[in-house]
Amino acid sequence: MPSTPTVKTPAVKAPEAILSLTSEMLLDSEKIVGNDCNIIGLDKSREFRDNLNQARITQEDLLSRVREALKDPAVRSYLTDLNLRGYIEHRQKYKQLRSESRQHLKNIQELYDTIQTTSARGRMDTRIAEMEARLAEEQRQEKVIEEQQIRQRRKGEATVVPLVRAFENLLATSQNATRCSIFPSLAFVSLALMATTEPVPSAGDGPSVDTSGLNENEIFWRDLVPYLMEKGYKLRPRYQADWVPSWKARGERPSNLRHEDFPGLARPGVLDAVRISDGEMVFLKRISSKTHEREKEMTMMWSAEPLSSDPRNHCVPVLDVLDLPGSSEETLLVLPLLRLFSDPAFLTVGEAMEFFRQAFEGLAFMHELHVSHGDCTNLNIMMDPRPTFPQMYHPRMVHQPRDFKGELKYSRRTKHPVKYYWIDFGLSCKYDTDNTSPRDVPIFGGYRDAPEYQDPAMPSNPFHTDVWFIGRTIQKKFLQEMLGVEFMTPLVSDMMHNDPEKRPTMKEVVARFEQLQRSLPWWKLRSRITYIQDGENTREWITNSVHHALRTAFDMLLLRPALPRPPSRPLHTFKV
Repeated sequence: MPSTPTVKTPAVKAPEAILSLTSEMLLDSEKIVGNDCNIIGLDKSREFRDNLNQARITQEDLLSRVREALKDPAVRSYLTDLNLRGYIEHRQKYKQLRSESRQHLKNIQELYDTIQTTSARGRMDTRIAEMEARLAEEQRQEKVIEEQQIRQRRKGEATVVPLVRAFENLLATSQNATRCSIFPSLAFVSLALMATTEPVPSAGDGPSVDTSGLNENEIFWRDLVPYLMEKGYKLRPRYQADWVPSWKARGERPSNLRHEDFPGLARPGVLDAVRISDGEMVFLKRISSKTHEREKEMTMMWSAEPLSSDPRNHCVPVLDVLDLPGSSEETLLVLPLLRLFSDPAFLTVGEAMEFFRQAFEGLAFMHELHVSHGDCTNLNIMMDPRPTFPQMYHPRMVHQPRDFKGELKYSRRTKHPVKYYWIDFGLSCKYDTDNTSPRDVPIFGGYRDAPEYQDPAMPSNPFHTDVWFIGRTIQKKFLQEMLGVEFMTPLVSDMMHNDPEKRPTMKEVVARFEQLQRSLPWWKLRSRITYIQDGENTREWITNSVHHALRTAFDMLLLRPALPRPPSRPLHTFKV
């Protein structure tokens, strides 16, 4: 007989019971059983018969020892791991691929939300459709793989059962058999496969599965609906208990572009809602005192008098505070639903100048009260969208109407001035009034390239870091993306000086900006801003310039100021 290769044992440590029972029997099993426990070489009946004649183990002894070993749960666990190892690794691979595809689709969708022009959005629609098709194809392939695995397991079970019975019959004819080099290992593994192979349930077997499509974070909000309704807030249809996905009712594939109830959470701890009393769209933010011990205090302080009435206050107001039921550490802050400051795009230099004024004014107001923001990035300054979006928009798909019907309508900042707000005070800190130059170990915010972060163990002045951060925001979102605001370069360069002590304070920034603003002629304030990424050709430049000239003439005829400053007491003030 040819020499038998040594079995490659799995990574899982085998129980002592199976090692003591099969140390000799498994020596020849790889000839019959592959690494994934598939039965091979079943047609070698003559070789089996020759080996059987040499066997010295009785049928009763063999079967009794095998059955006794299979009563041990550790043996069953080991054999199950041996049998399903390949299948599990294959499943994990496709789950990882599916997760990466979903994350890629999410990244593409978030990128879509930042696109400004209609033509760019059209190109992004095509990319999103391609990603959706790719994800659907991967899901289909995964389903095919699962079906193949199920068929293979059923086929293996159908093969093993009659095999074991046939071998029992062979054993019955060989009472004098005391040893077999191949057959015992084959009989043992076959019995093990039969014992550990579980029947695959049909579609109608087992408990019902929640097919709502909500993840664990969304289920939290769904379960909170009765409490929120009692407090006067209503969530979108997706989070209602009786929700039925609209795409299933229509027999369509779900899409962020066609189904209002398909987009889920942007982040786990935040969700939009509607205030039932007046229909105002609000924003619910879940805060834990364990992880963000200062955020609640720092956010609410700006909504108390006399700070809330100060026109220089550009901190997001808190409309309501809700204590989460069953938790003494978590709170829901009810905030107005705001929009990223740069969407829709700035059209004139005057619109950009008004943004600079409000952003500088709001941060200087905080510094005047000895409060540092700590994270003055472009994602933490928002605008009140209601003047420019009178019908509002879908809170997750911000370029779609609330009901996904028709086109989203909005107006210009020059026609309807907006107010800008600082948000997210999780890294904010209030210092003693006597300490005019505090020193603190920097906490990393959104920008990781600040000079203070090069030596994070060295304490620095947090107010100087705020100045660098807002300068970096203007550099990133205006100087590097737009043409027409180059006059801001000297001020921004000073704000981003590598030596924090040589940067101007926010009070000095406000003074220098006001002087710069007064020096700009009216035609410069009304001039058009062009975006570098648009790459206008000559025809597009002429068309857009003519359009802008007509629009500017109409604004001047209606006496609309070049600096679209909202009134100190605008009609759209949030109701607390």
